[in-house]
Amino acid sequence: MRLANLPAGAITLTTPDTTVEAGELVESDLITVGGSTISVTGTEPCGLPGMIRLLISYRPYDDDIIRAQYWTMPTNTRFTPLRLLRTDRVTCEPCEPGSTTYDVQVDRASEGRVRSWVCSRHAALPVS
Repeated sequence: MRLANLPAGAITLTTPDTTVEAGELVESDLITVGGSTISVTGTEPCGLPGMIRLLISYRPYDDDIIRAQYWTMPTNTRFTPLRLLRTDRVTCEPCEPGSTTYDVQVDRASEGRVRSWVCSRHAALPVS
């Protein structure tokens, strides 16, 4: 489920991620390099310690031609993310354990990470 589909309540998010390391990238992430949008279509370990291989695709000429390449780089190489969909497990802590737990897809590049969520029933209660 996407963050927008999470049942009503009070949610606290962190600030969005402004950089991402190559070792954190997964299939379907979007990054920008030199003004071009790059789609990560796969990752695989590299035989060298501290390195990763990324399978990427992009449109170099803003037309229908799609290029696919493997990039081998250090895992700590930083990129600017455009989309980083990740699944966060959110639970309303005041509720009975396990009764209100959801797996929510959050775009860490535009929405951040879920810090906490409280269901609407508990969000409406006065703080004592």
